[in-house]
Amino acid sequence: MSRTRIVKGKITEIVEKNYNIYSESSIIDNAADIISDKGVERGESFGNPDNPPSTQIKAKCLVEFRPHGNWKGEFGFDWIRTGDSGLVGDKNWVKDILGKHYTNSHLNVVTTDTNSWTNFFKKWPSMFNNLINSFKKLQINWKSTKGNPFFYHVPVIAIVHNENIAKLSLKIEIQTAPKKLEIKPQKEKTGLIFNKTELPINNGKYNLYNFLTVKASKPLKEDVYVDVLADNEICGQFKVLANDTAHIKKINVIIVPIKTKLGAVPKIGKMVSDGDSFFRQNLIQSLIKPNIRYLIKPLDVSTNNTFKNRYSRSGVIFSDDGSQDGSFIPILDYLDAELNRVYPGRYTNFYKLYFLLDAYPDPIDSNLVTQGFADKLFTDHVIFFYDHDRSTISHETLHAMGLPHTFDGKKSNYTYKAQKTDNIMDYCHWSTDLNGNPRTPVEGKILFGWQWQIVNNTIKIK
Repeated sequence: MSRTRIVKGKITEIVEKNYNIYSESSIIDNAADIISDKGVERGESFGNPDNPPSTQIKAKCLVEFRPHGNWKGEFGFDWIRTGDSGLVGDKNWVKDILGKHYTNSHLNVVTTDTNSWTNFFKKWPSMFNNLINSFKKLQINWKSTKGNPFFYHVPVIAIVHNENIAKLSLKIEIQTAPKKLEIKPQKEKTGLIFNKTELPINNGKYNLYNFLTVKASKPLKEDVYVDVLADNEICGQFKVLANDTAHIKKINVIIVPIKTKLGAVPKIGKMVSDGDSFFRQNLIQSLIKPNIRYLIKPLDVSTNNTFKNRYSRSGVIFSDDGSQDGSFIPILDYLDAELNRVYPGRYTNFYKLYFLLDAYPDPIDSNLVTQGFADKLFTDHVIFFYDHDRSTISHETLHAMGLPHTFDGKKSNYTYKAQKTDNIMDYCHWSTDLNGNPRTPVEGKILFGWQWQIVNNTIKIK
């Protein structure tokens, strides 16, 4: 909503107490002569801006948004999860699974193993508070209890114009029925297209499953808030992120099949079926568009015994650090050097994804295998082995782009109880828990908003 006021004379405002002005964008003063600010007692001061007070929802209606019932991460959506969406990765109130894993039952030493976890977990209320404060919030007085304010945390949608569509389910609560419930962006001519602009009105609580679609018909230069209005009073809201070229991050990726001969027969690695399309789908949640190229001719490391002697034993990968032959050249560094030898400088600014058809079993427990790995966070190379699946590709490449595991209490601001989400960076795909007990595996397919901000720093959730 915009307002222009033209006054040909003077404007005088007299305020007995404080006078506060808040803006979510810029405050600009223009004068043909002089702009004068005076502080009689303490002069002028400058500093970081405060957040404005929470907007109030006055209408006795509430409309909340969730992803549709079969959401697989085909668009970005983040909200404060309360376990009420019916989705396989949303079975818990996030407050109950935010915290850290500890090395013992005394819960006094956080585990430092970034690739595993323990049975000892403690919730961190401060972490939950930080998470909810990272979202814009609206205050709902009519739902407050015993003087405690009730806040509505505004969910965030990430879509790319003319590429994907957000489909949402709605959770509605009406205490006093309005004459009209409508969906309306706060700005005009945004190019956002909704399949519905009015909502059906019933009394009490009800759901509208798979009800609303949101499409961007043109790029958004800035974030757009979309309101649900009950007789022109806000009773719900979501935010659609800016998605023009300044906010879409593009990365270069090269898919490199590796030809090896660890046994009697040569093998050529390849990406699992549907791996590249699932990879694109995972990244689009963060407004990232990969430029994927495919090396047609495999990178051949089978012509001499260097690779075989350095990294394999008995026809499988045995070690990746180069310790077997005393070179101590890690396998990824070796492959980088070979790729650069064949194609000098061509793929310097690419994420390099190497694919082997050879297995990498655990040397102690042959039932365990390594599907792939990135050697560290913020790197540009990743390797995948025979048993990788499509989620492995996104998981390991996102490590390379800077994302730790969701249960990693050492490197992440927000950490979750392991295997309780369907996040790409969780080990939710395991068919057993830490103690070997069977569990239903869940494919990792979504990213949280705070993760979007790590891999694409143009995104602002609040």
